[in-house]
Amino acid sequence: MPLVPLAVNLFVLLSAFIAWQPWKQEITQKIFFPFGVMVLLCLSFFSISKRKLSNWPIGLFLLWSLASVFIHAHIFDNSFTWRYFNFYLMSEGFIHVLFAGVLFKLIYEYVDNLPCLIVPMMVYLGRAVYIKSLTPIFAVVICVLIYCAIKQRWFFFSWISIATTWFVYSNWQYVVMKAQARIEAWPIVFKQLSLVGASL
Repeated sequence: MPLVPLAVNLFVLLSAFIAWQPWKQEITQKIFFPFGVMVLLCLSFFSISKRKLSNWPIGLFLLWSLASVFIHAHIFDNSFTWRYFNFYLMSEGFIHVLFAGVLFKLIYEYVDNLPCLIVPMMVYLGRAVYIKSLTPIFAVVICVLIYCAIKQRWFFFSWISIATTWFVYSNWQYVVMKAQARIEAWPIVFKQLSLVGASL
């Protein structure tokens, strides 16, 4: 296996045991992803890409995530974040969005298969069940539905949709309770998005 695909599979495999442990939070988890992607980016200079990715919506999205690192952190105030700025930049949520885009580009250009992905996916869903988080579950469901629609696997699309509808109906009160916190945060997010748009 060439260098970059091997490194990406190793990175994905290690992420299951470092970044997604549900029972603790530590500095290693926060910096593993951005620094790991940096290592993969460095290794890509030793390899020849199989494809080229050029996509301006993704480019704009990543510029937005980069600007949001600074806007969302309120680093221009004399705050706790500003005093610990160097560490904060590597653990702020939007920096992970930015490096996820870089990782997507590396996988698209260099990797054909990700057999190690099954391990972190199982850990990721297990973590969601452990901490009773709906976001990871719905994220995976939406991705699978999009994949089924693109591949025109309408049988699986229908059954997954039915199962998801049944799950939401059976846990409606819990879903509403979780959504209420999101609704409170939406005005803040829209305000920050307007600030990012003004800065760009």
